[in-house]
This record gives sequence, C-alpha cells and structure tokens, in this order.
Amino acid sequence: MKLSPNLTVNDLIHVPIRFTKNLVMELQIKINSKIDDIQKKLRECNFECNRLKEYVDQALPQLKVVPTPVPPTVIPELPAVVADEPVSKTEISAPTAPPEARTPAQSPESRPIVPPLVNAPTTRPTAPKTSQNPKPTKPEAPAIKNSRNLEEFIGGNLLNKIGIGILIIGIGIFVKYAIDQDWIGAIGRVLVGLASGGILLGIAHRIRKTYKAFSSVLMGGGIAVLYFSVAIAYHTYGLLGQTPAFALMSIITAFAVLFSIAYNRMEIGIIALIGGFASPFMVSNGSGNYITLFSYILLLNIGMMVLSWFRDWKPIRILSYLFTLILVGGWLAMNLINSNLSVLSGTLTFSSLFFIVFFAMNIAFNVKTKKPLGALEFIMILSNSMFYYISAMFILHDIDAGKYMGLFTAVMAAFHFAFIFPIRKYIQPGRNLQLLLIGLVLTFITLAIPIQLKGSFITLFWAAEAIILFILAKRANISFLRTSSQIVSLLTIISVSRDWVIQYWDTQPSGRIPILNGAFLTTLLTAGSMIALYTLYKRSKDTTISKQGFIYQFIALPILYLGILFELIDHTTALGSSGLVTIAIITYTALFLTIMQLWALKDKRKTFGHFIIALSLLTFLAYCSAHFGPIAEMRNDFAYSKAENGFPWHLLMLPGIFSLLALNFKHLSRNFSLNSNAGKIILWATALIFLILSSLELDNLMVMVGFQIKTAHKVGYPILWGISAFAFILIGMRKQLLALRIAGLGLFCLILVKLFAYDIREVSPGGKIAAFISLGLLLLVISFMYQKLKKLLFPEENEAE
Repeated sequence: MKLSPNLTVNDLIHVPIRFTKNLVMELQIKINSKIDDIQKKLRECNFECNRLKEYVDQALPQLKVVPTPVPPTVIPELPAVVADEPVSKTEISAPTAPPEARTPAQSPESRPIVPPLVNAPTTRPTAPKTSQNPKPTKPEAPAIKNSRNLEEFIGGNLLNKIGIGILIIGIGIFVKYAIDQDWIGAIGRVLVGLASGGILLGIAHRIRKTYKAFSSVLMGGGIAVLYFSVAIAYHTYGLLGQTPAFALMSIITAFAVLFSIAYNRMEIGIIALIGGFASPFMVSNGSGNYITLFSYILLLNIGMMVLSWFRDWKPIRILSYLFTLILVGGWLAMNLINSNLSVLSGTLTFSSLFFIVFFAMNIAFNVKTKKPLGALEFIMILSNSMFYYISAMFILHDIDAGKYMGLFTAVMAAFHFAFIFPIRKYIQPGRNLQLLLIGLVLTFITLAIPIQLKGSFITLFWAAEAIILFILAKRANISFLRTSSQIVSLLTIISVSRDWVIQYWDTQPSGRIPILNGAFLTTLLTAGSMIALYTLYKRSKDTTISKQGFIYQFIALPILYLGILFELIDHTTALGSSGLVTIAIITYTALFLTIMQLWALKDKRKTFGHFIIALSLLTFLAYCSAHFGPIAEMRNDFAYSKAENGFPWHLLMLPGIFSLLALNFKHLSRNFSLNSNAGKIILWATALIFLILSSLELDNLMVMVGFQIKTAHKVGYPILWGISAFAFILIGMRKQLLALRIAGLGLFCLILVKLFAYDIREVSPGGKIAAFISLGLLLLVISFMYQKLKKLLFPEENEAE
C-alpha cells in the first residue's frame, strides 16, 4: 500500500517516536516473561528442597534405631520406613512430626529386636510406595535440564543476536524507504542513523546491570550504526571532510573502548577494535598518506595496550597484532617491490614504535598482576621480534648499502638485555621470560658476525630461534613451543637451501675467501644448530621426546655434507677442468662416508651403517662412471699430449674409496655370519667391487708410466686378477671361508679363459712370458697350499681315510 505524499512535519516526527515506543513495549513484554520464568523456576526449586529435607529428617532417626549387627536383608527395607502416610503439603511444612511419633519405639528393650522392622510393611497403611518415593521422578531430570539449557541458549543468547541484526536491517530498510520517498534529506538521513545508534546505546546502558549479554549486543549494534553513519556522511553525501570524519570515528572508538572496560565486556572491545581498523578505509581518499594512517594505527594500538593493562583479553591482542602486521607488512612489501626508497625511513620509524607497543602490550597485564606468561605471550613476543627484525633488515639493506645493519642488530640485543633483570621483579615467576630474552640477546649478538660478512642472517635467526623455542618448551613444559621449534627448524632448512642457490649458483666465486665466507659459515652454524637440537632432544627425560631427536641428526649430516660440497665445487670450478671437479666430488664423498661409517662402527649403529653402505654403492658407481667420462678424457689428454692437466690428482680418490670398501665389509661381517648365505653374498660382492675398482685404477697407473690401455687389458689384468685370486684363496684358507676360496678359484678360471682365448694373440713375447710365468707360479703355489692345508680344509675326508 502506497503512503500519501501529503504528510506533514508532525507525521515525520511521530514516526520514529512510535517506532521507539513499540520497541520499548516489546522489550518490556520480554522482560516480564523472563521474570515469570525465573519465579516459576524458584518455586520448583523450593518444592524440591522441601521434599529432600523431609526425606533426610525422616530417615536419620531410623538409622539411629538400627543396631550395629544389622542383617543384610534389613538394609533395603530402611528407606521404606520413611513415610507411614502419603506425603501432603501440610507434611512438607512440618517435616519433624514423623520422628516424634516414633520416639516410644526407641526404648532399650526394643533396640535389639529386628522383626518389627522386617514386618513393618504389613502393618503400614495401604498407601502405594510409588506415590511416596521420589526415585521414579529422577530419570526425567536430565531431559528437563537439557531442555531448559536449550531454551536458555535460544531465548537468552541466540535470539538477542538475531534480534539486533534484524533491528539494524529494519532501521536500514526504513531509512532507505524514507530516502526513496524523499521524506528525509541528506542531513536528516545521517541524523536518523546517529539517533538510531544513540537509542541503542541508551537502551544498552539502561539494562546493563540486569541483562549483561543482551546489553552488550545492543551496545555493539549501536557502535556499528554510528560508524556507518559517519562513513555515509563522508563518502556518500560529502557532509563531512576527511579530518572531521576521521576525528568522529576516533571518538567513537575511544568511547567503545571505555564502554568495554566499564561494562567488562570483551565483545564491545572487539567491535571497537574492528571499527577502529576499518575507519581509515572508510574515510580514505586514495592519497596514500602513510604518516596519517600509521599515526592513527599507532594511537589505536596504544589504546589497546592501555586496555591490556586493565583486562587480560587475549583475542583483542591477537586481532590488534594481526591487523597491524597485515597493514604495515603489506605497505612495506609494496614499497620494497616498487623500490620506493623515500618512504622506507619513515616506515622503519613507525615499525619500531609498533614493536615497542606490542612488546609492552603482551606483558602489561602480567606485570600488573605479577602472573607468569603463557604460551601465547611467548609466541607473540618472539614473532614480534622476528618480524620487526626481518622487516628492518630489508629496509636497512637499501639505505646506505646496508652499513647500519650490524649496528641495528646490536641495538636489538641491547633492547632485550635491558629487560632481563627487571622482569623478575614484576612477573612471578619470570624465569621463563628471562630465558627467552637471554636467548634473543645471544641470537642478535651472534648474528653480528655473519651480517658483517654479508651472510644469510635470516637463516641464522631461525636456527637460533628453533633452539630457544625448544629450551623454553623444556623449561616451561609447554608442548606448543616444542611444535613451534620444529616448524622453525623446517623454515631454517628451506632458508639455507635458498642461500645455497643465491650464493653458489647466482653469483661468481671471484673474490670470495675459501671457507671464511658468509655462505659457508652460515652452513656450518645451521648444521651446528641441528646438532644442538639433537643433543637437547637426546638429553630429555621423556622417552617420547628423546626418540624424536634422531631426525635432527639426519638433517644435520646432509646440511654439513652439501655445504662443504658446494664450497668445494664453487672453488674447483674456477680451475676450468670438469675432471678436477669430478675428482674433488668423489674424493670428498668417499672420505665423508668413511668418517660416517667409522662413527657407525664405534656407536654400533646398525641401521645407520646399512644406510651408509647404500650411499657407498652409489659412490662406487659414480667412481666407475667417472673413469669412462671426465677422468678418461684427462687420461687420454695426459697420454697423448703429456699436458699438465691435473690427471695425477685422481690418486687422491684411492684412500677414501678402498677405506670405505673395507669399513663396509667390517660392518657387514659384524652383523652377519660370513659362512651363512647372506655372508657368501657379502664376500662375493666385496670381492667383485674390489676387483672392478682395482682394474679401473690399473688402467690409469699404466698410462701414467707410459703404457697403452690395450697393454693394461691384455697383460696387466691377468697379473692383477691372478694376484687377487691368490689373495682371496689365501684369506679363505686362513679364515676358513669357503665362499672366498671359491671366488678365487673362479677368478683363476676366468683368467685362463681370457688368457688363451683373447690375450695370447696380439701380446708381445715379453708380455706373454710375464703373464704365463706369473700365472703358472701362482697356480703352483695355490696347489701346494691346498695340499699342505688339506687336513685343515677337509677334515671329513681325512677321517674317512
């Protein structure tokens, strides 16, 4: 139905008055309904209390009548003595009457007599027990209680929130309709919004003592209406300038904070905080004035810091911290990407102020109440220092070529050091916070060296932070901090991997000092931090935590290996020879695995030793591949041009390769019997690997002394293999290892086949003489040894003879 356009000014005035009157009447009806419900519940409670009191008063004297040796059959009948007559309202008002009527039965003569108690039900009136016993009504109590709790949640909690939302929507629809009908001008529209918000605030203040939750919802709705009214006045109608609108929203935020403290309602503080952070965007004109924005955010956070002094409202601290981090972090990232250096110094100033405010905010309430800090405060203090330090490093890196970065790190250490000793006076117990501050001081002092060396300070910061978090978790017994330490350790691994890419792939090694450079020192310190975490986990008294530490051991070793490897490759590449790089890699890898296998043998680490053997097989494969690739090229160049290309350096690989093979065999022989099937496979595999490695190196040695490769294959191989077969048989006889003797005999057969089928045709007379004589002597010696040791090798045949 359409409203008549012929409305007077009085009609416009009476419309909001009638609306408000109807709202107040509805509220009064709801309040009266609530009062009736409360009175009804009180009457029910009074009734139940009277019944319980009557039951206790009637049962107590009967308990005194019963003698000590009461038969078990009498005990179930005691509750039946409670009431001789049906319960009535008059009896509830006088619960002591039944005990007085039974006092004659308490004479000394009647005390030892049990039968009257047993036969009592026969002389009792015929009133049914079910009408007098309250037990049947008990199963219904939980259902009634649950229904009442649900009713209380819906009526007292859910409906008020839905109601305030509907009310705000209704006010908005009414205002929109009035605007569409041109009833209200621009100023009137804003005034209606402000008046509606004021009315909600007034009603909330009026009922704040009786209905706290409901008044909080009304208060939050009123504050939201005021925020949006000012925003509409600025953006839509231009009735306010930016400064007045900003000032009004600041006043609204201040009053909201005061209301939250006065009413002791955290919900109001959260609404004030959200509205406060949204205000700059509501009145923004896109000018990008970061000084005004950050000044306002700083004042707002100072207000939250003051609020933290009076109330321990953790959600407000978290929201304030996150909103500020998003705003300042986003602004800083945008200007760093765009290389806008003109605003970086001002951003650093505001970041420093934010850092101080949040540091104070997280300890304010605990300083006031002298209570210990929880896990949330530890995490926020640590993350506050971390994010501020990282952002400051990015800013200082672009200011005067980063020459103030080391000084700033020292200032951070001094700031945290200043709070170490006073903190015990104001926070009890303050030892955990002291440990955190000491850890941060040591971290910042330690960072000064790699920063001056242009090292990766972020990686080191995370490595030190992982150790600090675990120590705090152990001291304060907070498992969340231990989980945080594990997460930071993962970030450390990612960060050091990024450092390797930047330092060793994206830059040239020219001018970089070997070993004493930032990249390599960062690797050593990172590996050291992982070893420190492994040691801390291992020393834990909790076996579950202690077992988790092994992962840090397996993290530290690859970091150490890769860091040294990249440093080695970085400097050998500058020599301009791929063969030298290959020699360096294989030599270093073999020596590293040899040291690891020695460690496994010393500490009897079976699984770790098996893992080293698997890596050793890959190393042997790489060694063999290199002899057909880069090392073969170096050997050919050395053989034909006699150039000094570094080919003799390949001899450095031999000690590590053969030592690794020997240690692997020792580890396997310690864990498996060499006479078993697995032991036979181990012996044959070791003999085969030894033979292949020796044959490849024979090629290199014969080229170095002036022979050709063909000569090594036709003359050198039979001699080498014959000596090896002789050694296999000799060791097999001494150790009584049948598998090794069979390997030696098999190798002799292979030599004979090779000698007569292939080698004899194109070998010089001298080569033929050397091969045949040496091979013949070896066969004769072996045959003689078999005859001499026959009794020891074949005891069964001797017994048969």
